[in-house]
Amino acid sequence: MDYGSLKALAEPDCYARVRLGFGLYPWQEKILRAMSPRGSRVAVRTCNEAGKTSTLVLALCLWHMETFSGSLTVT
Repeated sequence: MDYGSLKALAEPDCYARVRLGFGLYPWQEKILRAMSPRGSRVAVRTCNEAGKTSTLVLALCLWHMETFSGSLTVT
């Protein structure tokens, strides 16, 4: 993997697309990107079965654990 790819993986939306192979909707990309800065607080209101848990939470937890090794991810 080249440096450009590693730099892209520093953002959760890129991580979800490249590392996990997720096809994201624009609203999911926006939420994942908003969660990147330290101390972020984001609220999401969508319909049932929109992918909040299966896509957003999964991608964020895995991205956080892989990006910040030794960190604690509480769900």
